[in-house]
Amino acid sequence: MLWGPALMEAFGTQILKADAILVSSVIGTERIGNFFGAIGPSGSPTHFAIFQACSSLHGMSIALLAWITISNTLGRAWSARHLAWGLLAAVLVLLVNVSRMSLIGLFPAYYPTIHGPLGNEIAAWLSLTLVIVISLLGVGREALKS
Repeated sequence: MLWGPALMEAFGTQILKADAILVSSVIGTERIGNFFGAIGPSGSPTHFAIFQACSSLHGMSIALLAWITISNTLGRAWSARHLAWGLLAAVLVLLVNVSRMSLIGLFPAYYPTIHGPLGNEIAAWLSLTLVIVISLLGVGREALKS
């Protein structure tokens, strides 16, 4: 909750460009700054901007906070393997966000659904579920080795 906004303040332009690079690479469209091209039915170019609220960093920082909370609540000692599980949780949240933005680029007509309350809830619950499952798997594996 502290370092995510601080990183966004310091490196926001680069972070948003990185998100756009990921999305445009997945769907095979052009990218200009923090904008990625969409594949429209009419053939006319459509572009979408990635703003701070939609950045993958936002979700990743919350994923790491949730992973730390679960790990500390269950009292696991920190190790390199333990950190790898936390990194995996963050990467999965990144994939959820990039997938959601990619769907917007692939199906721009469905932007209100994908980017609106329904798409937001689905992405949020999917991310939360992945973080919890990965965190519990990581803690459980560490507990079995203890």
